[in-house]
Amino acid sequence: MLSRILPAFLAATFLAIPSTLTAQSDDGPLGLKRNLRPLEHPFLEASYGIALPSQKLFTGSFAPVGMLEAKLGYTDIRKWKGVLDLDEKFIYGGYMKSEYSLLQPDPGEVEAEMVRFGTGARGGFGFPVWFLDIVPYSLYSFDLTKATLSPTTALASADSSILNRVEGAYRFGHSFEAGIQFRIFKSISALASFQGSVIFPRFVFPKWFGSYMLMAGSMILISNFAEDIVRSSPILGPVIYFVLRNGVAFAFYYALREQMNWPFPSETPLAMEAIRIGGSISF
Repeated sequence: MLSRILPAFLAATFLAIPSTLTAQSDDGPLGLKRNLRPLEHPFLEASYGIALPSQKLFTGSFAPVGMLEAKLGYTDIRKWKGVLDLDEKFIYGGYMKSEYSLLQPDPGEVEAEMVRFGTGARGGFGFPVWFLDIVPYSLYSFDLTKATLSPTTALASADSSILNRVEGAYRFGHSFEAGIQFRIFKSISALASFQGSVIFPRFVFPKWFGSYMLMAGSMILISNFAEDIVRSSPILGPVIYFVLRNGVAFAFYYALREQMNWPFPSETPLAMEAIRIGGSISF
């Protein structure tokens, strides 16, 4: 199964490049030069979060899971007319388990253990405040997740079928994240974020491709519009960019949570919503 999913995963990684097509001009921090500029500084990041799995058709409930995650990649932050422009690309790996959660499971909840890795990008615009840079950001990633789901009580046959569709092999999915990064002295960062993820029971390329292109096109359009606001209003622009870009991203997340290849008829995926805190160091 992994041998069939991995080519699609690599294709999805390649398709993440449409951010380079959002350029309208080369002035300021935006445009083609921004999207094609080299990222100068490697970074390492570690984070902890609490996630709650869910599935719309599942009649039982899932126990919360604690999530440990590490990222490595390249980061760049530049200043233009008082605006900070953050751009990061990364790969990551994570491990999740119900036993690691700070929240205790209720009796009868399904406990989970998951291994997840993937690749993604994070970006946004922010403000320098003394020695601190405050950057609201948007993050998007492509994921492969292997889940082991352990019921602690007998399940209805329909619920058992839902779990069997997800667990076992590595499954493809997407993650969306909205957060705030606090950068100290340009090299040490702390973050807090909210993340939504979907894990597909099966990968159906034609429907996924149509759904992805609709999502990517919408993100390109809203990014162009929001970046024009940043260019025109360095004070309000970063906040409006954060709201608009994450608004569109999470609108798609909630649609995909209902149908994994929305707007095309498709299965309901396993979803997870998490809050995360973490820190990173760049070199």
